[in-house]
Amino acid sequence: MTIQSGATLRFTESDWFVPKEVVLSGVWKTGDQGRRTVTFCGTVDAPDDPAYLTLDAPCFNTVLTEFGAETGPRAVSFDLGVDVVVDQVSANAVSSLPALYQRFTGFWRVRAFLAVNGVRVTSPSEVPIAVTPTPIALSFQVDETYFANRDAVDAMFNLDPAVYEQWTPSLKSIAGVELVWGATDSVTGLTNVTGKVTKMGTYFLGQAFPALVVDNPTVAPMFKEKGVSSSVLHGLTIQPAEIAVDYPVAVTSATLGMKVRMSGFPKSRTTVCRLSRVITHSHYEILTLSFIYRKRFNPNTDVLNLPHCVLTGQDITEGCVLGPTDNVFAIYFPALGELTVRSVNDVPVTIARRRRRLLAGRNLLAVTEPTTEDFTDVLSGAEFSDPDVDPSGEAREAQVSVTDDSNQVASGPDVEIPTQPTNDLPNVFLQSCFVVTEGVAVVDDALNNVLPVTYYEKETTFLNTQTIVFDPDGTVLTKAEGTLFLFQTRN
Repeated sequence: MTIQSGATLRFTESDWFVPKEVVLSGVWKTGDQGRRTVTFCGTVDAPDDPAYLTLDAPCFNTVLTEFGAETGPRAVSFDLGVDVVVDQVSANAVSSLPALYQRFTGFWRVRAFLAVNGVRVTSPSEVPIAVTPTPIALSFQVDETYFANRDAVDAMFNLDPAVYEQWTPSLKSIAGVELVWGATDSVTGLTNVTGKVTKMGTYFLGQAFPALVVDNPTVAPMFKEKGVSSSVLHGLTIQPAEIAVDYPVAVTSATLGMKVRMSGFPKSRTTVCRLSRVITHSHYEILTLSFIYRKRFNPNTDVLNLPHCVLTGQDITEGCVLGPTDNVFAIYFPALGELTVRSVNDVPVTIARRRRRLLAGRNLLAVTEPTTEDFTDVLSGAEFSDPDVDPSGEAREAQVSVTDDSNQVASGPDVEIPTQPTNDLPNVFLQSCFVVTEGVAVVDDALNNVLPVTYYEKETTFLNTQTIVFDPDGTVLTKAEGTLFLFQTRN
């Protein structure tokens, strides 16, 4: 790259705060050069002010991307009332490009016109359509050697790039119109990728580079099972990535999720009955036995919560409003083990209306967007608790992920939550049958028929019952004691 203009910038006491423009120009090289980061460094010359002479040389990173020749995307519509046209937009006609994006295709304008039986209406004039009633399948051809991960690829949309500077992710983030990857041509080496669009405008396919770096401790403080909540992410930092230095970037949402490990265990509900009343030959039979997959976290009792939500009496599973100006919304999904944090402005109105009652009727949809620091502060306070678990002492694991304003996701390292087991007292029943439900033994009256025992003096009476000992913590018992109480009734 070369500096086309602005190689020397002069600032005075009267205009030192006014930004000055530097225009860079890419130099064409033969072949596909892919993605490169070019660093420009300058020097500071201030003979009248010694303080400026000691400043470090300012440096700026510029992302340079280049892709080879391509065939225009193919647009298919099954609506005979729409005629679709795709044509290329020159890069010179684009007023602004999204930062930190590598393009894999050119700029392609998709237009739709009113048609009858597939024939465009031209009399008295053409009738353009801004939004089609049915989706249009838009198929690109890309070279997958440009990128390492399909999941990071998305289509960017601009209504008119000659007029508007804002590009927005359009396909991957909308349910039902995700990008679908097809076959790779053995001759050209290009892969088909198709998305469905309804908005007419200019599209290109590319990949945003995560502009943020998430770091957090890899080991959280010890959590005592059935004890008080324990910190998970204390010390979390969210910083611009090296490639994003000097670029405006912000967090738009974040998720703290429990990691899952699958393994086979007996089903949580098991019925155990005594089949023989002969004491010397007592045995049991599992009447119902199947297997489930147990997750590392327990969706029925595990909770990721925030101290502010607890102090203000807000149920985190229904949604909690917090932040310096009540501009952050957090909600925990127990079945997923995920704590999601986002701007209050992005919360559905029905949920926001419910939370307004806790905020004296303030309008949650008219608040300042949370900053990256706001997200960091909220996540740093996340706590884990589990009041009812099998005290195996098995550590949990969690991971935090943040999404930036280019719809790219950056994740921090896995954090381990070491766990100290808590031993529960065993359950003792004088019953024939009991049911184990979620680690707790419960008497099932429908399966039992235990009659009272009457003892006659100077005679032998058999105890027609059975003592069943069940420990929810495991199957090994080290000691058991029983006490027999006799009640004498005189006639």
